[in-house]
Amino acid sequence: MTLRDKVDAPFDTLVGLTTGISVPLTRGADGVYRGTEYFDSTTVSATQHEYRYLFATTHLGPFRRTLSAAEIRADTAVVKDVVRP
Repeated sequence: MTLRDKVDAPFDTLVGLTTGISVPLTRGADGVYRGTEYFDSTTVSATQHEYRYLFATTHLGPFRRTLSAAEIRADTAVVKDVVRP
């Protein structure tokens, strides 16, 4: 099972604390930064996903997002944040 987190944020890196994965964020034409983190829920047993944003040397977070049973069954979770440094 694979879960996907779509992240909308004005920073250049998403760091998944649950997964240990760093995801580059790219800026879209609308000025919003986006990235996608894929992880295997069979190896990540927590239903609460923790992550932070990294911009230069500034760390924001951790942020937490609880995955619902429906999201796990659907193999997809969408996360959107609006944060300011």
